[in-house]
Amino acid sequence: MDVFIDGERLDAADATISVLDLGLVRGVGVFEAIKAYDGAPFTLTEHLDRLARSAAANGTPLADRSSLEAWCREAAEVGGTCILRVLCTPGGMGGATPPRTIVLVEDLPALPATFRLKTVVAPWHPAGAEWGLAGAKTLSYGPNMHATHEATSAGFDDALLVARDGTVLEGPTSAVGWVVDGDVVFPSLDLGVLASVTRTVAERLVADSGRELRTGRFGLDDVRAADEVMVLSTVKEVAPVVAIDDTTFEPGPVTADLARRFAALTAEA
Repeated sequence: MDVFIDGERLDAADATISVLDLGLVRGVGVFEAIKAYDGAPFTLTEHLDRLARSAAANGTPLADRSSLEAWCREAAEVGGTCILRVLCTPGGMGGATPPRTIVLVEDLPALPATFRLKTVVAPWHPAGAEWGLAGAKTLSYGPNMHATHEATSAGFDDALLVARDGTVLEGPTSAVGWVVDGDVVFPSLDLGVLASVTRTVAERLVADSGRELRTGRFGLDDVRAADEVMVLSTVKEVAPVVAIDDTTFEPGPVTADLARRFAALTAEA
């Protein structure tokens, strides 16, 4: 794995930050995961825009935009087709150490062709309540990772997060959508779900295909009655869901068409 810290390329074994950094001590900071294709970071502008929104929400200082762009592009050239994980920390307590920008160049992970999801109640999620960090992509991802662990320990591929009242939200690291009578449906962003860059691109592709796009607040029964279900993320792209708990689905034509359109778009990047 290649590592860049504040633009300096380092061997992974030599890449360090201070133990006083609030990213470690308090979990303060923000991050993005960006997929690069043949050395070109896809939707870099959108990812850095969201990084800036997240940083403003939790008070994490960022390097200037031109530096962030340059560091991501340099890392992508090194990695080729890879995942760029950008982590920004506020530095040490009391200004003991400066803010840091870390870019990890990761190989693409092995992923299943289809996903089986276990529902996990997410009491930490705003689920529509007013909260300053709603929709922010922060380093404090412990609850999300616990949800994934709960799901995989039960034999599933990942979790589907739901509110206490059963409202469907998102995955721990992905958006979720489904198909009803040819229409594509997503949970409303005002629930505080992450404004997924992949979902945003997919919404444009849905509009271009002539299909209807709907958003709102939906329960598990709505999703279980869907014709198709999908997960969407930088890493997963657009992938079919074949089970939610004991409800099964067949990979369908709308998800497949959307996945093809998304892959064609990335090939043009």
